[in-house]
Amino acid sequence: MHYRNPTWSAEDAIDIELEHPEYGWIPFTCTPRDNLEFGRLLYDEILASGVYIAPKPERDPIEELQESREGTQVTAFQAKAMLLQAGYWEDVSAHLADADPVTQLAWETAQEFERLSPTILELAGALGISDTELDDLFKFAATIKA
Repeated sequence: MHYRNPTWSAEDAIDIELEHPEYGWIPFTCTPRDNLEFGRLLYDEILASGVYIAPKPERDPIEELQESREGTQVTAFQAKAMLLQAGYWEDVSAHLADADPVTQLAWETAQEFERLSPTILELAGALGISDTELDDLFKFAATIKA
């Protein structure tokens, strides 16, 4: 079996390109706890061969932060309870009273709010909440239980 470009992908997992007889070079990850015996044997073979295994590539911290923000969401209850507890409730209510109808509709009917949703970004901007503060507020909101 032929493989190339081994790279650590996690503490004990190795990503490689494996030459498949039908599909050519395909990505494959092997670990010592692989469900398939093939994966466990391949892992052992790579380690025993002494071949250089490249370290896991460094991720751009800005990209990681953006991905984290893209995946962050809380329920409408959590968002509203957070605003109340953080002392923003009255300011938000005042802003929404003058907001456009679409923003008001979103606020009234949304079941959850994403960190990067237009409604949240508009409110944060109107209240002078920085990106870092908004990240922290979303982390706090996620801890609130109904």
